[in-house]
Amino acid sequence: MASILQCIFATAPLTKYFLTEFNSETKLRSRPLSSAYKDLLESGRSSSSCVTPTDLKNQVSKVARQFTGYGQQDAQEFLRFLLDGMHNELNRISTKPKYKEINCEKESVDQQSETWQQYFHARDDSIITDLFEGQLCSSITCTKCNHKSYTFDNFMDLSVSIPRKAVRMTGYIDVTECLSNYIQPEVMESCGYKCSKCKTVDNMEKQMTIFRFPKILVIHLKRFYNSTMRREKLSTTVNIPDSLDVRPYATPSSSKLFLFSLIFHRSLVQGSGR
Repeated sequence: MASILQCIFATAPLTKYFLTEFNSETKLRSRPLSSAYKDLLESGRSSSSCVTPTDLKNQVSKVARQFTGYGQQDAQEFLRFLLDGMHNELNRISTKPKYKEINCEKESVDQQSETWQQYFHARDDSIITDLFEGQLCSSITCTKCNHKSYTFDNFMDLSVSIPRKAVRMTGYIDVTECLSNYIQPEVMESCGYKCSKCKTVDNMEKQMTIFRFPKILVIHLKRFYNSTMRREKLSTTVNIPDSLDVRPYATPSSSKLFLFSLIFHRSLVQGSGR
């Protein structure tokens, strides 16, 4: 909890919102978690002594019961529940539209992305989504006729694996290798998927890329490796660059590559190796 709070306290746009806009924004619902976060933020900035995040922890515990006690929990899960909880309280949408089926496959990939973005934005719109929400693009290519179909989904963080091969060779890895591994195409075998153009079955290649980058990109490193025999925690050193070129991980046709800023908080990665 301490490492996550250091990270988000140092996230300037979010801090600015809570210090200057939170009280004046229209209140659509009760906001106990967001208010507890704001109070802790102000206490931390004004106090010369230690502050205890008791109220914030209690409010997070109401959102996610696993944080009720004082046992060891996952830092990424704490961040996810904290941001999700504040988003639900600060959502500018008072009444969400009814579910509707979207059929836009015949449109260009940019138009499909925009259609899905509008669909999600009509339901979830807050300072949290303004800062942390991006859009993933999953493309499925028929290896027989080369037809591509796309699906889109919004994300708040990227959970990337640490490639085992690189770990065995060097004992350390760059985060760029983790991201490259994340977007590696995979062959779909015996999945029953049928190409919408030539109707071929099970002859597909799937790739996940990033179509829209958030203003603040959160990268979660998967530290646990599951094999058929055991579950192993990886202590591999992950090198974090001072700057990151994101073009290799983006959908090639994306016209919205650089509408974001990337922030690495070294307080979370130095020392602990997390």
